[in-house]
Amino acid sequence: MNIQMFTLPTFQNTTEVEKTYCELLSAKRSGEVLPEEILDWMDTANTWLTEVSL
Repeated sequence: MNIQMFTLPTFQNTTEVEKTYCELLSAKRSGEVLPEEILDWMDTANTWLTEVSL
């Protein structure tokens, strides 16, 4: 069994969440295949960042 650990910022640090989200989005747009867990986090981060900026 292959276990992969991810270190992603928590939603208590808006700046780090936005920075990481933008980096991952750029990677995705450039054709990098991201793991399902990263895509899930990105979806959650996008929703959270949108709500915070309202």
